[in-house]
Amino acid sequence: MARLIPSLPIYGESRSGLKAELKVLKILELGLPSIYTLFHSIGWSLAPKSSDIRGEADIVAVNQAGDILLIEVKSGSVDLAADGIFKDYDGDRVSVLSQIARTHGAFKKRLKDGGLTSKIASILVLPDSRIASETVQWSKEQIVDVSEIDRLCTKVQELLPPGLADESNQRSIIDFLSDDLCIEPDVTSLIGSIESSTSRMADGLTTWVPRIRAESRVVRVVGTAGSGKTQLALNRLRAEDKLGASTAFFCFNRPLADHISRIAPSRTCVETFHELAVRLSRERGYSVDFSYSNAFKDLEKIALRLFTTTNIQGTSSLSMKCRICGLNGWRSCCVY
Repeated sequence: MARLIPSLPIYGESRSGLKAELKVLKILELGLPSIYTLFHSIGWSLAPKSSDIRGEADIVAVNQAGDILLIEVKSGSVDLAADGIFKDYDGDRVSVLSQIARTHGAFKKRLKDGGLTSKIASILVLPDSRIASETVQWSKEQIVDVSEIDRLCTKVQELLPPGLADESNQRSIIDFLSDDLCIEPDVTSLIGSIESSTSRMADGLTTWVPRIRAESRVVRVVGTAGSGKTQLALNRLRAEDKLGASTAFFCFNRPLADHISRIAPSRTCVETFHELAVRLSRERGYSVDFSYSNAFKDLEKIALRLFTTTNIQGTSSLSMKCRICGLNGWRSCCVY
């Protein structure tokens, strides 16, 4: 099962095109092995002197070598003409192949500008159309139509083989793409405005918190769910990991810990608070009897006492996020 960034939305999709993209994304997530990472809805922009050029890559697959496959999904009807493949957008006839070429060129330039090395290939997915023959401009080997949708994962792996493992380059490419995630709110529904507000708050946290200088090196961040605390923690974990620092993430939520362990830098220690408490207690010779009704309260007392005297796994960067557990009155905090 491939790693997916970001996770799929839990609410219903309002656009048929988005439904098709998410369906293709789900096929890839379930069908590709874990060495692949999938991004979706990646916004890109170029700013030449004369104008600002923007676009979006529907799906981006990354292998273990850090190479990239751009996956363009076009649902509904398309015009298969002798001079290419076209899609009608409210009366405007747009060349699909030109869109793919523009996205390919933009990614190539952005990676070059960032000093990153990655092979880039492209594939077109037409989940509602059938291709009878290839064109001069585009090989049928680079198209998956409705008749081959069951072979989508095989075609992707043919164009983007697993490659030789290069953890450093793969991490650099994934970090690059993560920083460029683009969330496009759907203005037709209330959820759109919520996402827009969330994005602004999250951007503010990741911009301003790292600029805070405190002698204690402790920064406490209090915010509602969705305000960007987790995004801030990930931002700091990745930044410190790039500098070679040891990093750790602790929380009071098992699903959150599992999620963070999949998307945080591979060297990051990710544990729930109680996992950390048990580990530290056992390392210091304490024994906790979990058959006892107050076992967890005793464990918390031991852990709090140990936290004041222990350098946790030698961490120079610690990010913590709690889910209103009442412990010490904390709601959330980040410690650098």
